[in-house]
Amino acid sequence: ERRAERERRQAEAAAEAQRRADEERQRQAEAEARLSQAHAAVAQAAQAQAAVGDDALDSEELVEGPVATLAQYAALMRALRSGGDVLALFAANGLTPVTWGACATAWSQVMTKRMDVALRFMKLLG
Repeated sequence: ERRAERERRQAEAAAEAQRRADEERQRQAEAEARLSQAHAAVAQAAQAQAAVGDDALDSEELVEGPVATLAQYAALMRALRSGGDVLALFAANGLTPVTWGACATAWSQVMTKRMDVALRFMKLLG
């Protein structure tokens, strides 16, 4: 009877471990899919920008951080507008919710001071 009880507990523990492993694999697959979608959204936004044409202003590093150029910022904003997983978009661009605040503030300050940047940004957003 003790042996049967021990075997039942071991079977339950093994089943629980398998369930947890399956859940973890599922979470990882979903996270990878969200990140892949985010990369695709950023790439699509970059293609849309290419249709607007190049401007030297697009590649000038105007702020510090992972989204330093106007082209990068506009691509991120277009991707954010398209919907999807915001956290995955942030991760794809080297941002976190905390660093996003600093990034958005920096870009707001640049566009407030430089009308040429603001106008080009609006053109890139289309």
